[in-house]
Parts: sequence; structure tokens; C-alpha cells
Amino acid sequence: MISEKTQKKIESIASKLPQRAAAMLSALRLIQDEIGHVPPEEREWLAGKLGVSPAAVEAVLSFYTLFRREPEGKYTIWVCSTLPCALRGCELLMDHLRHALGIREGETSPDRRITLKRAECLGGCDRAPVVQVGEDYHDVLLDLSLGTAKVSFERVEALLEKLT
Repeated sequence: MISEKTQKKIESIASKLPQRAAAMLSALRLIQDEIGHVPPEEREWLAGKLGVSPAAVEAVLSFYTLFRREPEGKYTIWVCSTLPCALRGCELLMDHLRHALGIREGETSPDRRITLKRAECLGGCDRAPVVQVGEDYHDVLLDLSLGTAKVSFERVEALLEKLT
């Protein structure tokens, strides 16, 4: 259960808004910052606190990639897979990451350092393929030498080296 301090912060935010449900993003962030993810019991508690259905909380959790339902690694690598990223090598990038990390998409490395996930859109179409680690975007994963754009596995390895 979240601390009384966090509960009070959530109540303070919700009480200042015309509709309590408008505090959901802030409340989810506070819960996740304290626990590391948003477990089922906290989702139920928040739904009751804000006067919304549990489905409304689930909808927000499933829409925003920064919210975690389950414990994850210290770092979560999100690989964008929308059309611009797909056209510029996101599948090659995902394959390389799966192989380098020894995990499948959605899994966490045995040392609990890295979780690998696919994102529907990270909003970096002009810099595709884009990878997000935590709240940082990495869009320098292409080798543009010789007039072609190919995934730079050296740059991907340099990113992984920083995380391990």
C-alpha cells in the first residue's frame, strides 16, 4: 500500500480540480514513483479515491507507456514500431536487442536491469527508428554513411553498454 504521505498528496491534487478524475495522471505517477509500478490493489484504491471505475484506471495505464503494471527492470527499452520506424529498421533493431539481451519482447533480463518492450508510437517519426529508455529518447541509431540509412549496431551496443 502506498504511504500516507502519497495518499495525502493525491487527495490534495484531486481536491483542487473541478473533477477528481482529472488527477489520475498525477496520482498514477506518484504511486509509481513510490512503488516502482502500479499494482492491482493501488489501481482499485485509486479508482475509489477518484470516483471512477477500475476500467477507467486500466484505460489510462494501457494508453501511456510510462506507466508500469508489473515490476520491470531498472531500465525499460521501448522500441517504436509504427510505420516510419518499421520502414527504417525497427524489426532489425528489436531482433538485435533480443539477441544481445537474451530475452524476448516483454521480458526482463535475469539481472533485473533491462526490460524490452515494443511501443506503438514514440512520436519521433522524423528520427526513426526511435528507442526510449526511461524518459530519454535515442534517435541516433542509424548509420547514414554512403547515402544509406541502416541500423547502426555499434550505436545500439554503445547504448546497451551505458545501461549495464
